[in-house]
Amino acid sequence: KNRHLSIMDDTFLEPHCCFPNREDAGKEVLRILNGISHDTEVLIKTDTFGKEELLVAMADHLQALVCISEERHKLLDVIKPHYSLPDVFTTDEQEARIKVVTENYLVGDRRLAYLNRTKPVIGIIPTGWTGHAVSVKSGQYCHRIGYSLHSSFPELQQFVEYLKPKRIVSTSRKDDANLLKHLGHLLPQEHAQPAPFVQPLIPHTVMVSMVQKRSVLCGRGLGVPAALPRRPRSPTTRQGGRIRTSGFSPSQTSQPQSTEAPSSAPPSPIIIDDTPHEDTLQPVPSLPQFCSLDSDVLGEVEGGMDA
Repeated sequence: KNRHLSIMDDTFLEPHCCFPNREDAGKEVLRILNGISHDTEVLIKTDTFGKEELLVAMADHLQALVCISEERHKLLDVIKPHYSLPDVFTTDEQEARIKVVTENYLVGDRRLAYLNRTKPVIGIIPTGWTGHAVSVKSGQYCHRIGYSLHSSFPELQQFVEYLKPKRIVSTSRKDDANLLKHLGHLLPQEHAQPAPFVQPLIPHTVMVSMVQKRSVLCGRGLGVPAALPRRPRSPTTRQGGRIRTSGFSPSQTSQPQSTEAPSSAPPSPIIIDDTPHEDTLQPVPSLPQFCSLDSDVLGEVEGGMDA
């Protein structure tokens, strides 16, 4: 009753991913090996590491060696003192009848057909993407076996139903919504729905700084999210500078003329007009997801630029 959190490997969290357990799938691999001739070469596709128990079973069944890469052989040398792995692995292709590859195209039907011109070769792909089937024939020479180190959809359901955690988190897909869609009904009723999302409040000064940087980098209008709380306006009339863009808008065909002395520094994307005027600020065009600044925020932007 104190199981608060379960971190789920939801790689095969789909109702059609009902592949068999590894024992039954391993027996299917051995059944396929029983039907090949003594001189047939076997290519098996795996990841860079994992499924060593299946490789050992195949080597024992055929009384043959398994060829792996040098990097994988070094990893096996590290774990051998801790696991009882028989010495059936080699890096010499000439010694091995079973060869491990890590790319799908190496066991594709076209490549296997080409290799079969000179000698008999079959391909085996252990994967969970076989649906409900134990074995699926892919072309003339390749077999897809429902063998995976991940849990199937029924196994994930049984695990959550037995453990009854208060919360489940997706790790493989990073999709908690899909996790709750398929497994949420197995959680305790009060925890079956995710907690409501709370929008964090961005400090006013941080938002002003973000708006300044966005305008300088994008050459677009200034704006802040509409959800930003507005400060109460002062009843007095304020005088100050007016901000206008300096030709970054595509609609402008000519650049404004500057009366300042030429400088080696690049022109600023914002021009400050210091002519006093009444507070009749017009909203500057903004990005689609932003709204125009009110006069108080503009005053803060101007103050920061003057500084």
